[in-house]
Amino acid sequence: MARYEKSERGLLAEICQKYPIIGDKGYGGDILKKKKVAWQKIASEFNSSTPGRAPRTEEQIRGLWKRLKISTKEKIDAMRSEARKTGGGPSSNLNLDPAEEIVSGMLGSSVDPLPMDHDNDAVGFQEGQILVEMGEGVVVEEAVPEMVVEDVPPENERRSAPVPQKNKKSLYDEQLLQMAEKEHLQRLSDDARRMQMAAEKHELEMQILQLEKKIKIKILEQMQM
Repeated sequence: MARYEKSERGLLAEICQKYPIIGDKGYGGDILKKKKVAWQKIASEFNSSTPGRAPRTEEQIRGLWKRLKISTKEKIDAMRSEARKTGGGPSSNLNLDPAEEIVSGMLGSSVDPLPMDHDNDAVGFQEGQILVEMGEGVVVEEAVPEMVVEDVPPENERRSAPVPQKNKKSLYDEQLLQMAEKEHLQRLSDDARRMQMAAEKHELEMQILQLEKKIKIKILEQMQM
């Protein structure tokens, strides 16, 4: 396996950012043709930008891009796991480097957003509002006012005018509902990630089969000469 420097990872991420077609999951003839042309341009631009190094083949560059995507997903998962341990706050030990930031942006919805730092100023928090986690994000809602306990009237007045009681959903039940919804969305996200990885594996296997077919045809042609 070819070894790459950190600068090469950053360079490839910047170049691939110009060609979003490579992230298209379609298998139509037109899509595959556009992706092939895009990878040829990426390889050419990558090698022309590194004149002091040995040229990389298109297959090597594709391999580096796949490993960069996988490592970025794994780091994001690790950062999310660390954030859960700290109660939803950001991880102090793990951060995405510039190349991984670009990859994360290109992956889009295939990568769940990282937990936000629940700081009041970060989301335009105003007095009288609260932060509520909804699935994978945070929204601002109006705070539920505390129940005001009225003065207890004398015994003779309570019989004629009883104090009304307000029925409100307890905060504990609301938190349980939010946690259940968040876990459900997390399971859906994991399923989507597994499906994407399976699709990428299928695409790679198809490319290998096509390459083997071309090699066999070439061998037969040489034998017939």
